[in-house]
Amino acid sequence: MNRALTVNLWDTLIYDVPEVDDARRDLRLAEIGKILQAAAGFDYQKSWEQMRAAYATSWQWLEKTWQTGQEIVPSEQLRLYLNLLFENKIPKNLPETDLLTAYLEPILVHSPFPVPGSREVLSELKQRGWKLGLISNTGRTSGVYLRRLLQKHGVFELFDTFSFSDEFGRRKPDLVIFEKTLAALGIIPERSFHLGDSWEADITGAQRAGLTPLWFCRNGEEALDPTVQKVKSWPELEILFQN
Repeated sequence: MNRALTVNLWDTLIYDVPEVDDARRDLRLAEIGKILQAAAGFDYQKSWEQMRAAYATSWQWLEKTWQTGQEIVPSEQLRLYLNLLFENKIPKNLPETDLLTAYLEPILVHSPFPVPGSREVLSELKQRGWKLGLISNTGRTSGVYLRRLLQKHGVFELFDTFSFSDEFGRRKPDLVIFEKTLAALGIIPERSFHLGDSWEADITGAQRAGLTPLWFCRNGEEALDPTVQKVKSWPELEILFQN
């Protein structure tokens, strides 16, 4: 009988560093600013600190909303940002498609890095007949662009199904996002594992759905529940499954 492994994205399959995240933010704001300048005469260079302040405030609001389990899709995130920037007086006739592209595309320019060993271990599991699924809360990006990022890193084709929160409408640890992923894989929870770094989103979510949770922890932190298997690296995961 086949087995399944579902995988978290951020800090499990890919990881970020502050300077790359900052570069992505600055590119996002600069491209949005150029569009606003052309369409509405907005001097984004003089208003740079104002743009960054609105961005930081929008992040705080998004985090509070995400904590409720609700997802905010990128177009709504962009609308929130513009409302903060223009104090609820957004100029009319802005090119929304161009603005949304400017908001999303920096993930492909200043990209997070693949976690070492991930592609090799996933490829090995795939060859051994495992069904593989990705379950990701998308943050300031989208499933469409994250698929392109996974293609860039050479792992897209290894997965059998994808569950992105902006497409699903709910975020981990929502029970249904795990259930629908397993349904797409055709594997029962008792034959399935979920690998992720967030205790609430990944471990608690997987446990509620009946999957065996695997806590991906590269920094040596102790597990909140000692009965949950801790995995420090992808090669360690491969050894665990071999045994």
